Amino acid sequence: MLLSGKGIATFTITATAGINGVISPWGTIIVEEGSSRNFTFIPNVNYCIAEVLVDGVSNPDAITNGYYLFDNIMSDHTIHVEFIPFNIDENEFRNVKIFSHSNHVYIQNVGALRATPLPTVEILDMMGRLVYQGVVAGAETTISLQVSTGIYTVRLISQENIAVRKVAIFKN
Repeated sequence: MLLSGKGIATFTITATAGINGVISPWGTIIVEEGSSRNFTFIPNVNYCIAEVLVDGVSNPDAITNGYYLFDNIMSDHTIHVEFIPFNIDENEFRNVKIFSHSNHVYIQNVGALRATPLPTVEILDMMGRLVYQGVVAGAETTISLQVSTGIYTVRLISQENIAVRKVAIFKN
């Protein structure tokens, strides 16, 4: 424990990731006592989260959620994520188009998917924070976002496969 310039106790969270993905934020993060800090796991294309260790202990919920929240921090912590190749059927997502215009994200040709139920869509900002999560609503889906201009990651996730695309969103 260290004291900040304001006399508040601070702790460190050391966040690391194996190859084929990132954890955000990454590195040694200094946090104030009693604060909260969220960490998001972003696999590379064709990879998924294999293991999340929080203070050396496996955390299955963090694997499922794609993030972990340290809440009411009162000590130093570590978090580490590993990634493995995803079982991807390239043909399943080949005809799906994901793009943006203004503050909208468009997902087209979802009807070409053989996925039942329809896949979910997640949109993450440049820091890996989840800004949208929902179920794709039919063959042609438009998602309106109230976000800043930037580069976003769009993940289209079926029960067995995942497609990841980067899109640029420019506010009018």
